[in-house]
Amino acid sequence: MKRSNTIGIVTLVVAVALVGAVGFPIAKHQWLRIKNVITGIHDVQIEQGARIEGISKELAAVKAQLAPAKAQSEKAGSLANDLAALQFRFERLAASEKLSVANSQSAAKSQSGANERLAFLDPVDLYQKAGLVEVYGGVFTQRRIGPIRVDAAILTSEQQVARLIWSPDRSEPADVDQINVELSSDTLDAGQISIAVALDDHRVFVWQSRLGDDRLSQAAPAGGNEPEGVDASIANGTHLSLTETAHHSLVGSVPRELHDALLSSGQDHHIRRWILTIEGMTNTAFAVRAITFTKSGTISDPSEAASIYGRITGAAPEPGSSLELVFEDGRRRHVELSLDNGFGVTDLPPNQPVSLRFRLRGVEYYASSGRWLFPVGQIHVTIPVGPEFPNPAHLPPNPKAVKLEGGFATVEGVPSYYRYAPHRVTSWPGGGSVQEFAGISFANNFGQLDRDRVSENRDRCLRIFVVGGSGLVSLQVKPGEKFNLVAESELGIKMGRCVEVISAGRDNGNLGANYRAIRDYGMRFDPDIIVFEHNAAYALQLNAALIKKSLGYNYEHSPLDNFYFEKGGQLTFRNWDAVWALDAVAPDPSPLLPGLPMYQAFSIPREDFIPEAKASFDLLLAIIKKLKSDFPRTHIAMLTALDQANCRKSTTCASKITLPDQRTVPMGIEQELQNFSALCKEAGISCIQAPTPDGSVAGHEPLQYADDAHFSVHGHQWLGRLLANGLETIVRDEGLAGSKRF
Repeated sequence: MKRSNTIGIVTLVVAVALVGAVGFPIAKHQWLRIKNVITGIHDVQIEQGARIEGISKELAAVKAQLAPAKAQSEKAGSLANDLAALQFRFERLAASEKLSVANSQSAAKSQSGANERLAFLDPVDLYQKAGLVEVYGGVFTQRRIGPIRVDAAILTSEQQVARLIWSPDRSEPADVDQINVELSSDTLDAGQISIAVALDDHRVFVWQSRLGDDRLSQAAPAGGNEPEGVDASIANGTHLSLTETAHHSLVGSVPRELHDALLSSGQDHHIRRWILTIEGMTNTAFAVRAITFTKSGTISDPSEAASIYGRITGAAPEPGSSLELVFEDGRRRHVELSLDNGFGVTDLPPNQPVSLRFRLRGVEYYASSGRWLFPVGQIHVTIPVGPEFPNPAHLPPNPKAVKLEGGFATVEGVPSYYRYAPHRVTSWPGGGSVQEFAGISFANNFGQLDRDRVSENRDRCLRIFVVGGSGLVSLQVKPGEKFNLVAESELGIKMGRCVEVISAGRDNGNLGANYRAIRDYGMRFDPDIIVFEHNAAYALQLNAALIKKSLGYNYEHSPLDNFYFEKGGQLTFRNWDAVWALDAVAPDPSPLLPGLPMYQAFSIPREDFIPEAKASFDLLLAIIKKLKSDFPRTHIAMLTALDQANCRKSTTCASKITLPDQRTVPMGIEQELQNFSALCKEAGISCIQAPTPDGSVAGHEPLQYADDAHFSVHGHQWLGRLLANGLETIVRDEGLAGSKRF
């Protein structure tokens, strides 16, 4: 980072001296002096001529704002906080220029290893960072301008108050003393904003600014339930001001106690939540390009090469281990680790997101800030390596922590696909004997565990809709850790463009059960490709005898939507039965044939299938044919990965079976995949299949949780890369790249 020249420091000294003399109540002329201090400190960072012009504009703006000033008593607390924070910033600025300044009681110095920038919103997609995103009272989208880059974060308010909350998993120490807010040029001058940070020790700091008059409140749909205590914590926090230094550019001061907390190495002092609140902007899009903490007296130039220094923590990599850097433009490079697990890169390409990846036992570990970051100047990171959910005492999940609200979406007045309550936190700590994951997620504006989505494809992204079962629903991980968000970034950098991988599904999500999710949810996004999940378990669900044997469900009175053939051979859709339990029986896991386990029904040559298995394939082919007829402009692909993941837990994935006619035939995952590939070819669709596990995965971490059996964070990485590779092949190698859809 470059140091700016300090201009007019004597003027600032006089201004700060005046601060100490100000008492309460505060007169209007004293407000102007205080605002002079604010303007002076902010404009230290720009050229002299621009600084003088900025002061004049700022004073004019302040006079306009003070005309309808509120009661002085209401501003006293916030003003006192502003004064203290301003004096602290001034002391640091003066010390950085090695000047002796009266009233400077301390001078905080930059510490080696502390970042001079800490971002909430910046050019990196928020969902590619490590943390949980929550939205209340509106819809959160981002203006995508590349595979990873965003031009602005957009919170479209549906109510009088809307909030965007980001809870980062962890943060690095930062030496910062000001907050910068850069609004997009298309943000209206209406309503007011506040930006709050809540620390792990429950201290809260809030910056506020009024942009203009409130828009008239209009009737709006009810929002989700916000985390308990958010309003109270903001109301009781330390309140400070944001000052407009230029149109749509706001700056505020960081108080000493927050600076010291963020610089500390103690995690209890770091940010637990960022909270952006907009008020009085009903049915308006609030677009913000950046919300960052920075250090006064520094200028960050994204157009210059950046540098990253860091260390792997929590593990001892093998000698000669390296770190992979992946850039948004698709370039990759490796950096060798030092003997103390450190690394340094000094020539990063400017103005480009980068992903730092350290792979150990098959798992990719990223920088603590997330899968992607936007380096500016010199930054310091750690890449923590360790268990996904440390539970050394092997404690069981707490059943009281379960929080799952849901129901059926209504489409054209008729109940349709299942979804969770939109914009609500979900909590599923698992049902096994030992808790293996936190299980905290968040349902988007449509009730899916995914990022917020809008129907309009304004950024002209490649759109993929993926539907499947509980493994793709993914209650166990945060949306940003899911396979579809991994696939968005991986396929995006492969294709060099913005990609949206929209995810949906349900428990026991075979294609028939998910038909309405495709028709009524997925197709509202006009996807280029539909991907549906299929495996042995879902194949069993497409036949009356097999679903009764595997799940105990009566096919005619099932909890799952399904298809069946009329006597005349016509394919017919049937809604699920609300009283299905009256006809359910206990599953029967006995072999279908001697030596043929139930879940291996599709793992022998297709010509040797039992009649029920053949009927299942016939029905699947008919459903696919219907999808192709219903949505002729959309390419369809079938994804098979769960069976391969399950196979990893076995000593072998291949065997043989002697049939009743004494013939010996192959049985196993390879044969199943051959059968599925032939089905895809017959149906005229694409197949995306995970490879059969081999010796190369020996020693890798499991893809699934031990008790829960759903995909772990590692499993989602694996599945996301598989999906990205398969989709790239479909678009590039199967001739779709030249079609109008692509």
